[in-house]
Amino acid sequence: MKNIREKDLWLILFVIGVMVLNYPFITIFNKDTMFFGFPVFFIYLFLGWIFSIFVIYLYVKTLD
Repeated sequence: MKNIREKDLWLILFVIGVMVLNYPFITIFNKDTMFFGFPVFFIYLFLGWIFSIFVIYLYVKTLD
């Protein structure tokens, strides 16, 4: 039963990651504004990617 829950959680994390880095959210942050000299779009992509890696790291660490 634990193995099924782990697979379900992996699937949920993957779907959330794809949704955050996909069309609707990309268009929200695809503006010509700058934040500390960087386009908001690139900051959003970078932070979204780092956050997804961090969440996966925390999840894998709890499995041990």
